[in-house]
Amino acid sequence: CVGCVWVLVVNRIVEQYNPLKLYFSTNWQLDRLKSTEDIFKTLHDPSIFIYLKFLQWVLPKFVNLNKLYQSDRLVLCTLHIKMSELYKDLLYCYMRPCNNPTSINPSNNAFFLPIKDVYLGVEVANLLNKPEILQNEVMVEDIKKRCRDFFIVSCCQIKMRFDFDNPVLKSLDDLNPKKVFSNNRPNSFISFIQLFPRLINKYNIQEIDDGWRKFNTVELEPEYIIKLKALNIEEFWVNLKNKEVYNEYPFRVLSNFVLTVLSLPQSNVSCECMFSKINLIKTKQRNRLQMPTLNGLLMAVNVCKKLLVNLNLRKICII
Repeated sequence: CVGCVWVLVVNRIVEQYNPLKLYFSTNWQLDRLKSTEDIFKTLHDPSIFIYLKFLQWVLPKFVNLNKLYQSDRLVLCTLHIKMSELYKDLLYCYMRPCNNPTSINPSNNAFFLPIKDVYLGVEVANLLNKPEILQNEVMVEDIKKRCRDFFIVSCCQIKMRFDFDNPVLKSLDDLNPKKVFSNNRPNSFISFIQLFPRLINKYNIQEIDDGWRKFNTVELEPEYIIKLKALNIEEFWVNLKNKEVYNEYPFRVLSNFVLTVLSLPQSNVSCECMFSKINLIKTKQRNRLQMPTLNGLLMAVNVCKKLLVNLNLRKICII
């Protein structure tokens, strides 16, 4: 992704910063180019290196967020938590803690920390505390203001793109195994069901709610509950769907409804990846492929990929 590229670029520049300074120090006058002179002056500006160290610390946070959206695993239930954590992490670098951080305007300076208290990471703090940097108060203040502007724009963009008050995303965490078997589990599932009006006609609401309430009445073996809690959310509901109790499947309807909800994609990445795979298979020379053949080739690609992953994991375990 683009974020990964920027992280690699920043890391490479920081890694080669001193050799670059040395090279342009000896060549900028010989080249007699305005661009070479600009690079020379930029490399000898200590604020540039400090800002690069700031980017080296903060950019991986966005890369991890992109990886979450691009994941082929089921991450919809943790999306609201992860986004909230990142948003508060960035916000509290330049703002005072508050009760409902997602409700305030990230650019509201009434909540700003004093400029000297803005957090920019450990390495940047160590660089700013060097005597030769510390004595230049104007430069230090300018660096902190630029970094604060980065935080403000980042928080504003996140808030513009993600709805922290979305009731569906906020409630999906209740489907996690540990929440399902906790004492804080809601007594009824109706409020959650009503968040999906398009699915109500497909399922019997009473049967779904009865399935949820059976967590209070159906006695499951302690060993089985421990096993369920260790599963990821998708495996948990599939396992619960097939749980037989006295020749009945008490959680089948509930599980079918939940698995339908969990099938919602967290982004369009999977669709774009599939289009890319189709373009690689259906080329100009193979433009008469029919759908059954194309589906078979795509399934073969996915199976081979999984086999290779499992083979590599086995090699790692053997080593």
